[in-house]
Amino acid sequence: MLTAAHKRRLITAAALLVVLLLGIAFGGWLLRLLLLVASTLCLYEFLRLFDSRGLRSVRTLSGLVLGALVLLLQAGGPLWAGVTLGVCFVVCGIAFLCDFSGSNATLADYAPLVLGIVYVPFLLGLALYCSPAEQCLILAATIASDTGAYYTGSSFGRHKLFAYAVRHSINAVKIMPYYRSHRIGG
Repeated sequence: MLTAAHKRRLITAAALLVVLLLGIAFGGWLLRLLLLVASTLCLYEFLRLFDSRGLRSVRTLSGLVLGALVLLLQAGGPLWAGVTLGVCFVVCGIAFLCDFSGSNATLADYAPLVLGIVYVPFLLGLALYCSPAEQCLILAATIASDTGAYYTGSSFGRHKLFAYAVRHSINAVKIMPYYRSHRIGG
């Protein structure tokens, strides 16, 4: 039985699917605009998983701006995409070093920023170099894998994946310096 939330998701998905298919059909600036909007929304959702302050966070705002730059400059070709991604790494590194000196910031606070920029806008921007048929195939594969993962996790999962994964990742980051110092020293 479909709940009200599922019905809303299905209606939203159907409407967005029509918009995306029109963007793919017309291509050009319409497709770039749709990718920019989708990338910004997805990157914002991704970054909010790690920083609940949302748009009040300088890290989140800088991530959205850098993500938009990565996506927009990919229109210039693959070389621009690589250069822009390299600049993002440098900017994120400088921001980390400036924040590290004056607060309790750790590398784990900045890793989602860099990874989010690579994971969302950079990978979405690669769709600009695909044919419309390949873009539709990417869209269908993404919809199928996300839907399958959601329902499989809802049906068979025992733990909330995000909280479980973050807890273990943070523990791994905490013990790594200890492991390295004993391994090098002993």
